[in-house]
Amino acid sequence: MTLDGAHMLTSTPKQGIKPQQLKVKFQDEEVASNEGFHAETPANTIILRSSMDSLPKLKLDSFDGDPIRWSDWMSMFQSIIDDADISRNAKMQHLQNAVVGRAKEAIEGYGYSGELYADALEKLELRFGKPHIVVKAHLNRLRKWVKLSDDRLHEVRRFSDVISTAVKTFKRPGYTNDLHAANSLNMVVDKLPHSLCVKWREYRREIELKHATLLDFEKWIEVQAEVHDDFGIRTSKPPSTRS
Repeated sequence: MTLDGAHMLTSTPKQGIKPQQLKVKFQDEEVASNEGFHAETPANTIILRSSMDSLPKLKLDSFDGDPIRWSDWMSMFQSIIDDADISRNAKMQHLQNAVVGRAKEAIEGYGYSGELYADALEKLELRFGKPHIVVKAHLNRLRKWVKLSDDRLHEVRRFSDVISTAVKTFKRPGYTNDLHAANSLNMVVDKLPHSLCVKWREYRREIELKHATLLDFEKWIEVQAEVHDDFGIRTSKPPSTRS
């Protein structure tokens, strides 16, 4: 059978066996057929959906209402559930099963009917996903971070990772104000031990950085973390034995 240059082999199913539906994609239009094809768009390439079946299934983690996790969790939810070709009732059931803690309390009264699916998503975003709420959560985590000390420099890596996560969030549209705020920079600099404070001042002086921001600090603290990571690896190696 030929359709605008696309060839398809067909076989007659055995008696008593229900033929399985085969989905193919003609450019941007997906067509399902057991007996034949009737596409109105040109068919240059047939992409069999069976190739997608071999990929591992994505796992959606539960959301507990932590605004820091909102953006990543919502992106995953949209990819796995919201964009799926399923009913709104099914999407609502998946949504209710995917939230716990404060997030569960926020939409618990919405039930499992698809009629309130869009309202439930909006409620979650209003409570946990608005830019000022997400930024505040990141700043609170930085504010509560235990100050580093010279005898705990191995924790520089964790501190650097937290800074990096906050900066990447602040770079997103609607989050940028605190990225350049002096208060944000001063707050993280205050978490440094004396030895690193000296290095930070020396760094700013060397490159003549008069108006530093969290962006500058993120790059600098990442270098410090790499140095301490390398130092930790070298010092943890057992001494070589001579034969």
